[in-house]
Formats: sequence, C-alpha cells, structure tokens
Amino acid sequence: MFIRIIQKVVIVLMVLALTLVVSLYNRDMLMYQIMKLGGSESPPLELRTTEGPNTQWYDDDYTIEKIAEGTWAIGEPRYYQQN
Repeated sequence: MFIRIIQKVVIVLMVLALTLVVSLYNRDMLMYQIMKLGGSESPPLELRTTEGPNTQWYDDDYTIEKIAEGTWAIGEPRYYQQN
C-alpha cells in the first residue's frame, strides 16, 4: 500500500513538472491567450521610422539595407513590439 502511494505521488510530481516545463516554454503564447480572453487588444504598431539612406521599407514590416555589393541586411524594426 505504501508503494502505491509513492507511485501516485511520483506520477503527480512528474505531471506537474511537465506542465511547468511546457508552460515556461510557451509563456508568450499563454500570456497572449490570457490577454485575449480578458478582452484586451494588441497595441497598435508605431509608425515607420527613418532607418538610414540605404534602407528601404518592404511590405510595411521589413527593412532592407544594402551593405555592400551582393550583401543585404533584412530587419524587422517593429517586431519587438509584438513580443
């Protein structure tokens, strides 16, 4: 009987540990879902900023900058706002 109790306690602890790991791994999505259930909306994105003379905006989300011949940098200046 004592062994059965220990087995149940171990199983419960393993399930709790697995739940904790999964929750920590997906904490951003969980927080987003909790906020959505609460009725709050995502904040609006900021306006485009001037990134530099060689930088051009593409598709309202990305910037493309020519660094050298055949070398391009792709950035997402608004990405941090969605995290």
